[in-house]
Amino acid sequence: MRILLIAHDYPPSESPQALRWRYLVRELVGGGHDVTVLSAALPGASPFRGRGDHGEFIHAVAPVGFYPWLLRTVRNLRARANVTVDGPAEGGASLNWRGRLHAAGNRAIALFRFPDGGAGWIGPAARVLRDMLAGARPDLVITSHEPCAGLVLWLSERPAGVKWVADLGDPVLSDYVPARWRRRAHRLEADMFRLADRVVVTNESTRDLLFRRHGTRAGVEVLPQGFDPADCVPLQAGSADPSAPLRILYTGRFYAFRTGRALFEAVAATPGVVLEVATTGMTRLLSSFLKHHPQSFRLLGALSHQQTMAAQCARDVLVCIGNDNPVQTPGKVFEYLGSGRPILYLRQSASDPAGAWVERIGRGWQCANDARSVADSLRLLRERKVHGQLEQGLDLTIGAVASESWASRGRKLVSLCEDLRAHSPRTAMP
Repeated sequence: MRILLIAHDYPPSESPQALRWRYLVRELVGGGHDVTVLSAALPGASPFRGRGDHGEFIHAVAPVGFYPWLLRTVRNLRARANVTVDGPAEGGASLNWRGRLHAAGNRAIALFRFPDGGAGWIGPAARVLRDMLAGARPDLVITSHEPCAGLVLWLSERPAGVKWVADLGDPVLSDYVPARWRRRAHRLEADMFRLADRVVVTNESTRDLLFRRHGTRAGVEVLPQGFDPADCVPLQAGSADPSAPLRILYTGRFYAFRTGRALFEAVAATPGVVLEVATTGMTRLLSSFLKHHPQSFRLLGALSHQQTMAAQCARDVLVCIGNDNPVQTPGKVFEYLGSGRPILYLRQSASDPAGAWVERIGRGWQCANDARSVADSLRLLRERKVHGQLEQGLDLTIGAVASESWASRGRKLVSLCEDLRAHSPRTAMP
């Protein structure tokens, strides 16, 4: 089957959605399907046409407009001044100049153009898409959201008779959508829900939210994030020194709804615990704790995906901070499964089911995301490590969570696509 994936974010990007499709495309190609990817070139990079790591054919299209011009101009000026432009920022603690400019450019463009900074990619990508559709038309199109530039692109160019799977990392109308674009995001989400042959979401809460907004319909599949066992070599049992501090690791970004304050305060108040943080951006709050509690905090900075996986496998406990909105399950909780290390899930909302799930499958523990509860949990875990009982009662084997792997997710996606091909597209809902 010829499958076209429209994914603004795709490797070498390492955004959550890019990594999601890195693994799912591998499974689609492994299932014998011919996959073509229409994606965005990385900021400042040249367009690309060629084969990817799994044999998929990639069209990486560069955006146009003021922001790409500004990016190229700044890059050229810095190069002439013999300034290194591709290395990490000082201390590896935050985005490099290109990443910071990209983030600022996205924020500026989002003030005037829907949906966000990806709007500059839609025009040139549309021209490539038209050429694709005029040639060997795909049997199936998959669109990836977030961001929703690919969704906007496909709805503007979508021909009749092509089957469509819409993959949603988050609802199109999510909490972080600016107020000025919320009505338009709702219309886009409704059009997608009405026209797509299948909608794929990452958890049941998102599925139920879409049902409440747009009416119940068949053809909504839940396909969460996953993990790849090949990414990590789990720490051998008994190799951790019981007398050493409890080394806990947080990987990911911090947001207004997930600041890390409760975790930081708990670590600072708990002797014998060291928190290591791998993040693409420094916050003032984290910087303050690093400065005032250097014995308890260590900044790893911005790591590649491969480096992040290696760090996860070598720590005592991995920390995941839940979202305050249950429709957004942190993908890290699935990624952590591949490390073979215990997970401490900090629950922000009583309606968040992820922490209870971590406990139920014997992969770790949960507690409320407040400083006292987190400190109590850390003291208990430190005590368990001292007595060589940190992993007692847990099942940290890969086999125990094989159903959550990307290979398992991919088999479900392959089955979905093949089933859709075997049946006529459903009639669009009125």
